[in-house]
Amino acid sequence: MNFIRRLLNKRKHKRYISCGETYLIIHPYTEKEAKVQVIDISNGGCAFVYQGKKSDLEETGLANLLAENRLYLERTRYNTRSDTKLNPFARRRGVEFVYMCIRDKQQLKECVDASSLCLC
Repeated sequence: MNFIRRLLNKRKHKRYISCGETYLIIHPYTEKEAKVQVIDISNGGCAFVYQGKKSDLEETGLANLLAENRLYLERTRYNTRSDTKLNPFARRRGVEFVYMCIRDKQQLKECVDASSLCLC
């Protein structure tokens, strides 16, 4: 069954559970700034849970990625890949980082290595 699952898996990057204090700051340095805790992370993006409506957060924008009080990515562009309702008050959103240079990709890899708990 795991073999079939791996064969059909369409993910480009393996996903890891985030441990410790890993945060995504959406629309940094603006009045719309929102700080959310990352629940899982990969070398392509991350997922987080937030309270509010889907329209509260824009589909695309800029974000900072902090882990263990260290800034790994600053003003990185993202696109929303999924946004699902968990209950009447909370939603889970998955975002993909786009237009990343080699340095940003390396910093994201360092963040994944430093802040991930285990492979899922």
